[in-house]
Amino acid sequence: MPIAAERLTAPPAPPEPIPADPVGPSPDPAPPGPDPVPPGPGPDRPTPEPSGVPVPDPIPPEPAPGPDPT
Repeated sequence: MPIAAERLTAPPAPPEPIPADPVGPSPDPAPPGPDPVPPGPGPDRPTPEPSGVPVPDPIPPEPAPGPDPT
């Protein structure tokens, strides 16, 4: 069955318009956040207590075996 000529030449339907976003501040702005806390010790962050566990000294490497002096 042949296709009607007007269907071949008809322009496509125009796309629906997209509504523009409103310009300006948002109606419900987010509340301000807390003040940033500086890193390190301070009135809110006391100096950490030492753990009391001594750090062992590194073990020195043993000298390589050499020729037997005897």
